[in-house]
Amino acid sequence: MSLTNLDKVHLGFGNFWRTGQAEKGGSGTVYFDNIQVWPQRCIAAHASIADFTDDCIVDGYDLETMMEDWLMRDYNTLGYMGTLKGFPPGGDPNYDLAWVSGKIGTGALYFNLDDPDPNNPFDQGDDYVEIPPLNLNSNTVTFTVWAKRNGIQRDDGGLFFCSFRDDGDGVDATESGFVLGLGGDNWLNYNWNNEQGTYSWDPEPDFDLPDNQWAFCALTIAPDQARIFIKKDGEAMKYDTNIYTHVEQAFGIPSRIGDHKERRFAGVLDDFRIYNKTLSYAEVEWLAYQSAQGTNPTDANLYAHYEFEDGGGLTALDSAGDALNYWPVPSAANIAGDDIEPEYHRFVNLIDFAALADDWLVDMPWPRP
Repeated sequence: MSLTNLDKVHLGFGNFWRTGQAEKGGSGTVYFDNIQVWPQRCIAAHASIADFTDDCIVDGYDLETMMEDWLMRDYNTLGYMGTLKGFPPGGDPNYDLAWVSGKIGTGALYFNLDDPDPNNPFDQGDDYVEIPPLNLNSNTVTFTVWAKRNGIQRDDGGLFFCSFRDDGDGVDATESGFVLGLGGDNWLNYNWNNEQGTYSWDPEPDFDLPDNQWAFCALTIAPDQARIFIKKDGEAMKYDTNIYTHVEQAFGIPSRIGDHKERRFAGVLDDFRIYNKTLSYAEVEWLAYQSAQGTNPTDANLYAHYEFEDGGGLTALDSAGDALNYWPVPSAANIAGDDIEPEYHRFVNLIDFAALADDWLVDMPWPRP
């Protein structure tokens, strides 16, 4: 705003600027002091949303901020967010964990046995997903997953593993644990509290995980029994029951998906679920059918849920419904509207860059000319 031709300035009260006429009235005394005339200046509230540095111009400093946070995304802090191991940034997906197309939705995790040592039966690469302590403290739980194995598996290979007791050396230094895994001939089996009555039990025939085919697998634990389920393509659901006492377990230290004490799973896993409830046969069958149709069944007893829809990065989000503590993208550079990017799909990406480019090098002091 130019002050060149300004002759007079009025200070007062009322609506003169609306009516164009002065109005009489009022009483008392009004004092004015320290009247100043300011030049145009930077007020961040009136600048572009892409002005991250609050200097009223979108320039290289703002672009640098965006690049530092590039592909940063929203997340939750339920406490069970998975961390991918054996998947270094820039690593070759042919030899590490890889995000691939899945059975449910668009994503899944491929576990590859990279560079195993033939002289060490426990060395099968380093690919697995680690999740924080679940603290279930229960013997009424259910685990389900869609799995597609790739080749012959190591005996006692793990789909899911947790130690119940930590004697100072973490997950690999305990005699007590839980395993949902594969035994001889790629059959589903389990181990609860290292009880012989659990790990030596074999379900009836046809509980082998087929090679390079998707199958729905489930394990339900109750105080007096356990059941293993499998649903193969084109076949009816099968299950077998192990009548045995199952004591409560804490799941008090980190668990692993795709591993049992370095006996890694080789293949693809999708839609891994943990329920703090012993699901019935009807509930397991319904879950297998609904998820196979591409839906995402929800349940108040769903304790942790790894959809593997993340599509990249080093985390596997836990999307277990109402238990989530949602956090937006921790970056000012994520300026796209919520209507453009829904929750869990918000990134600092090209949508934000386009908004920055629209205001590139435009001065935005206030008041504007």
